[in-house]
Amino acid sequence: MADKATRPVLEADDLVKHFAVRVNGVKRTVRAVDGVSLRLDRGRCLGLVGESGCGKTTTGQPLHRLNGRISRTVRRRIQMVFQDPLASLDPRMTAAQSVAEPLRVSGVPRREIASRVGELLRRVGLDDDIGKRRPGALSGGQRQRVGIARALALEPAVLVADEPTSALDVSVRAQVVNLLRDLQRELSLTMLFISHDLSTVRYLCDEVAVMYLGRIVEYGPTDEVFDNPRHPYTRALLDAVPVPDPVVEQTRASLVLEGDVPDSSAPPSGCAFRTRCPRVMDACAVERPQLRSAGPGSLVACHLADRARS
Repeated sequence: MADKATRPVLEADDLVKHFAVRVNGVKRTVRAVDGVSLRLDRGRCLGLVGESGCGKTTTGQPLHRLNGRISRTVRRRIQMVFQDPLASLDPRMTAAQSVAEPLRVSGVPRREIASRVGELLRRVGLDDDIGKRRPGALSGGQRQRVGIARALALEPAVLVADEPTSALDVSVRAQVVNLLRDLQRELSLTMLFISHDLSTVRYLCDEVAVMYLGRIVEYGPTDEVFDNPRHPYTRALLDAVPVPDPVVEQTRASLVLEGDVPDSSAPPSGCAFRTRCPRVMDACAVERPQLRSAGPGSLVACHLADRARS
């Protein structure tokens, strides 16, 4: 999904995450992630978007089941900023102790930890007084800044941010998003940003991958995907974002997305989006469309796009 001459920091090829569940006593397989390929190039931010239940968080989930030397290596290179900053911090630890913990566990000399913690807190806009407080005494925005500082402590190669602003008040969301953007630029961070907030994705991300029912249906440079969506699902997601001009909002022609995401343990045949697509064709029930080139750096999985190219 990028220039092959550029060596990626992280690459997933045909990633699959299926797990068994029982529904009314019948065993079923939930296809949470069903063949996803992603590539993260150094210093770039990739947005992973879609409705709740589409599989984007499962795709970006850390490798928590690894253990031993491999686990330590992976955990140093991939760090995560969680959706709920309060749940991600130990309530018994001060902010400074939380930021210091990964440094201590990784063997950083004690004499270096205090100065490093102070530097990290200041980098995310917090002063020494905040470092003395426990999570319960901090605001939501302050807690998320502590979580970001903790994630940066080991200088990871990849930062995974899973809906990092969705649990915050509207008034502080922009501050945290601006912080992530500034850090990404200053530190040349490679970031996977998981979100359903398309406005934030456009502001922050270099590329975007649109996910539906465990699969990527469209991928490309962010401006290209937002300005020229090729998949009906992408178009419907973008049309659902309100336009600040009330006249334009009332008069624009929108592609309305109806119904819910299908059960991933019993997906529709052919194209998984066909049960909700207003442009469904006969071919959609028979053959599942594959990701194909839709222009420089862009991919789309849609029979309509195939027909437009023919």
